[in-house]
Amino acid sequence: MKTRSIIPGACIVLMAAMTVLAVDNEQTETGADAGRLTLERIIDSDEFDSKSYGPIRWLQDGSGYTTLEDSPAADEDENSDKKKAKDIVRYDPESGQ
Repeated sequence: MKTRSIIPGACIVLMAAMTVLAVDNEQTETGADAGRLTLERIIDSDEFDSKSYGPIRWLQDGSGYTTLEDSPAADEDENSDKKKAKDIVRYDPESGQ
């Protein structure tokens, strides 16, 4: 009995998704609505790329991990050789601190 009620609902959801995709595809081809978030915009552009993170090393006892981050001391003096300085930072995986 549950299967009989699920099938029509699934068909409606599928038809709605196909309609949305057809409209999105039509707008992409015509260049309309360029500010709209689309799958192609997310995948094909570097607009949503995140800053790389790492390298990450887990501590042997599993209590946390370490990573390299830009040193705050490097920001204080722009003419310093410390401009490319990195700090080893330890994080607790439970709290993120």
